[in-house]
Parts: sequence; C-alpha cells; structure tokens
Amino acid sequence: MLLRDVIEKEGLSEKTLRVEYRSVSPEGLDLFTGEAEYCGGELRSLDGDDYELDDEIVKYGLSDDGTELKVWEELEWLD
Repeated sequence: MLLRDVIEKEGLSEKTLRVEYRSVSPEGLDLFTGEAEYCGGELRSLDGDDYELDDEIVKYGLSDDGTELKVWEELEWLD
C-alpha cells in the first residue's frame, strides 16, 4: 500500500503528523531510516532525504493520540 492510502484509510488527511520511516535489515533488526512531517496534504522531509506520498509501505503503526505514524518500507540493502 502507498503512504497516501494509509493516511486516507486512517482518516488522517486533515491532521499534522510526524512520519517515522523504518525498515527491517537482512539480519532482522528494526531500524530507523528517516522522518518526515505530513501537513495540509504535503509531505516534508525532516532529515534531508526524499519522501513521497507514493512511497510503498509494508506495515504501519499509529500512536494512540494519532499524531505519529510509523511506517516500514522494504529496502534494498547493499552487501
């Protein structure tokens, strides 16, 4: 699913969210990979990397107060 689909599914389109990007390494470690802010239908990088509403998400979790969204991407790891 796409990040935009997650935001729509959870009814978050009108909220301001911190979006934490994560991935699972080949060794099985859950790793922080970046962060962005979603506000007013726009996604803005908070760490200088590129993030898009069309990013493919394999899993997600929403904080109890609905202000933080953790998303997991499947990344290609270099040997």
